[in-house]
Amino acid sequence: MDDWITPAFRFEEAYTGMQTKVKMAKPIVLAYFTYRGQLFKVELVGNISKKNGQNDKYVNYKNDSWILIEGENSISSEQAIFFATELRKMFSVVLARPLNTTQLSKKGIDRITHQSLTEDLYFLEMRFKNNKDKLLIYEMFQEKRDIQLNNLIPNWFNKGENFELLIQDYLLTISYNETVQNKLINLTEGIEAYYRDKDENLHQKLEDMLNSLPEYIQDTLEKNVGDLDTWLSEIKDTRVYIAHGDRKEHVIDDFMELSRDVDTLQYLTQYFILQELGMKIEGKERVKINLNSFFNTEEI
Repeated sequence: MDDWITPAFRFEEAYTGMQTKVKMAKPIVLAYFTYRGQLFKVELVGNISKKNGQNDKYVNYKNDSWILIEGENSISSEQAIFFATELRKMFSVVLARPLNTTQLSKKGIDRITHQSLTEDLYFLEMRFKNNKDKLLIYEMFQEKRDIQLNNLIPNWFNKGENFELLIQDYLLTISYNETVQNKLINLTEGIEAYYRDKDENLHQKLEDMLNSLPEYIQDTLEKNVGDLDTWLSEIKDTRVYIAHGDRKEHVIDDFMELSRDVDTLQYLTQYFILQELGMKIEGKERVKINLNSFFNTEEI
């Protein structure tokens, strides 16, 4: 979180500049969203801990930030776990790598006694692979740059069923050590699900997604793969061959070429998801560099 958002602490000078104090700042409001008719506020809360070094020669300050979701009414334990899980999934999409949630605390006020209540909810999730790949779109985010959580979070909790299916299939491709063939199937199934209300074949649905992306992305892709219609036919025919054994004209037989094209499709799908969530991605040059990098690798 601290890569994107200024940590919730502040520096204060005392005694005419002779002393500097580090204090917690007020929680930072990240977003508001509605879910099932209830309004929720999402905040970043910082917790500053101080540790003196040997003979007080140095002081180490540690900032542990966490996300606080506050509702108008009480939140059940089941709902609290749901919110934590959904935010984990959302940040996994942004980062293009899996995240884990291991501990969750629920706090509130008892309506009868008016006493503060704290309930620790512990739930362990599967430990996914330690993704060493580059962070793709995440690389564009610099410290203190707004990543538009005020758009992402409300849209995430109000997304439609088709969009949810696409995201689920995309998350499979970054959360497990899949074969390139399985990754292709999951990505194309997600895209098919997103456009399932259209009476179109897979090639047309792939084209719909690609055409929704900025023109500079299509131009960059075309410089690397040639004719885009032919490239989409290769993606479609290869997926059909893998899933059904029906060999068509444009099946990709070369493994390195297939891996490159599937990684490219995965990147385009991530961009598409973030775009549909309302993120305005301004780092055009970074996107071009990332796209070109898929095609500039050399075999060893």
